[in-house]
Amino acid sequence: MRSRSTIIPGLVLALVVTACTGSGNRDGTVPETATSSAAQDPTTTTSEPNGVPTEPITTAEVAETAITTPDGYASTEDIDTSALELIDIGLGWVPDAIVAETAYDILSTPSNTLVSIVSVIPAAEWRGAPDLPEMLVGLLSRSPSTPDESGIVETETAEGLPMFLWSTGDGFLIALADEEEAARAYLRRREALRVPIAVWADGSCLMVPGGDFPYAPFPMDFVVPCTSPHNAEVIAAEFAATTAPSFDADTIEFDRTFACDQAYSTTFGPDIDHRPGLVTYMPDEAEWDRGDRYRACVVSISTKGTTEVFEGAMADREDLVWNLKPGDCLPSTIKEVPLECSSVHVHEFMGLAVVPFDKWPSEGDAAFDAACERYLDHVVDGPTEVGVWAYGLGPYEFAQGARSVRCLAFAIGDAAPTLVGGSFTSGWRLIGDTVSV
Repeated sequence: MRSRSTIIPGLVLALVVTACTGSGNRDGTVPETATSSAAQDPTTTTSEPNGVPTEPITTAEVAETAITTPDGYASTEDIDTSALELIDIGLGWVPDAIVAETAYDILSTPSNTLVSIVSVIPAAEWRGAPDLPEMLVGLLSRSPSTPDESGIVETETAEGLPMFLWSTGDGFLIALADEEEAARAYLRRREALRVPIAVWADGSCLMVPGGDFPYAPFPMDFVVPCTSPHNAEVIAAEFAATTAPSFDADTIEFDRTFACDQAYSTTFGPDIDHRPGLVTYMPDEAEWDRGDRYRACVVSISTKGTTEVFEGAMADREDLVWNLKPGDCLPSTIKEVPLECSSVHVHEFMGLAVVPFDKWPSEGDAAFDAACERYLDHVVDGPTEVGVWAYGLGPYEFAQGARSVRCLAFAIGDAAPTLVGGSFTSGWRLIGDTVSV
């Protein structure tokens, strides 16, 4: 799961559009280029000491290695027409908008029943979402669907054929067979053999397609040498970040933010004074239940709404100080070069506030936001309510004695930040729709 400073894409809207406009394989045939043999072992690469692969893997390889043959199953050359038809149904069911790569294989069970498997690697912004199969089934079937005890989601094709989906951690598999128990049994076997996927390593540089960060820090095909073009860097990561016996969201959240704040401050200086945006990762409950215990801290730089691509270590750059003065305005992505408030924007920097407590508050963000509320006295009336929130102070810096936060004002439309023009302190107007921040 990713958190903080990340724009979450409109998954449901995108899928509604694609569900109405087309399916994954428009010509109705199985593309030969998608064929993959079942892999016995996960893809491996030779690596340098910093964890950067010397031979980067590709998204296509990830799709292929998602299909494995557990004991009793075998990839088969004895492919009949019905098995190929099931592959085509699986490929055609997936909306184009979420797909980066697909692969398929025909497996034979110990009783010689053929099972058709489609492996889907989603587009970057949906990589690693553990509940993506559930969301897809609910949206495309127009009815809710709950995974069973093995994490398998069942749905039905337009032809009335049972179809089963299971998250690999990086993407998901679709299993179909003329005998539905054979398809379900394969995914159950995969769940029984599941092991956590390796997390990005400290110091890894990433080329994230479109700057759309995935949900979990697993896509090793994003890792590139730091001397080559990249748009993100991993400043801290752990494969097993906790030994806690059970899932506790509050504890994991605090541990994650503390570790990432410490890594950020060590690399750049206080978050409040430096430009790189921080995206942090920890498992949510669904990921925890499948065995994930990772933590990762990733930084990138956004300019005019676009994630910058650069070469070399970000920490070596000399243009990373984030200088703001009261009255500067910012777009939806926070760590930007300031805009004139006459431009379309979302936030206005009102000034600094000092939080009045010496112990990290149990109420979390609300306690910090309250320190900024005095700036609302300077806001002139407008077409909707104005809110204010605090930015820039995490638990590590707090433990070091820092108490200042930046106070950012925003217009509230439909319970979300809204595009505006003008200054909140002199005269402003609504410009457009709500945005994700």
